[in-house]
Amino acid sequence: MRVPAIVGAYPEPFLHGVEGERIPTRVECQDDESVACRDVKDGLGEAGVTATGAPLGAPAGDDILRVVVATWDVARDVQAARPIENGPAASGVFARFSADGSELALLDEEGEEASVLGPGAGLVAATELSTQKPVWLVTGVDEAGVEGAAEALDEEALSDAFAVAVGPEGPVSLPVAEEGSP
Repeated sequence: MRVPAIVGAYPEPFLHGVEGERIPTRVECQDDESVACRDVKDGLGEAGVTATGAPLGAPAGDDILRVVVATWDVARDVQAARPIENGPAASGVFARFSADGSELALLDEEGEEASVLGPGAGLVAATELSTQKPVWLVTGVDEAGVEGAAEALDEEALSDAFAVAVGPEGPVSLPVAEEGSP
């Protein structure tokens, strides 16, 4: 199992960087005018993070922290998001979107499906390719899911989690604990 990046230390690495090196942060949104995009930018600002904006998929150097805000059908085209489709062994993210992006399966520590969320499901996760700094994904099966994920971009919801899914019951830390586990 490889877990290259986690969300549980938010607002790190945005505040103090990676390995002691402060790194510029850039927010890339599917729709710059969306509620989710505004919420992510506002949330980072409230956490003391200065972030620039860029169109989704704009070229990025290796020394930039990116936050991608988009529905999964769009976010999956971002190179750093692709490992999620290959499961937690490849990405460290214990969630998997259905092939058509309409459902989000939440996985347990063994990588087995624990539950499935449909419309309104969102995900906050971080991935990392060997040549880039971590890329954070604020995504979902639909716009409502992306908005829910954007709302979960805060210290309390992300605390100590590898990734966080958002559904009708609110944020769920991933991996999902097996029944009887804390």
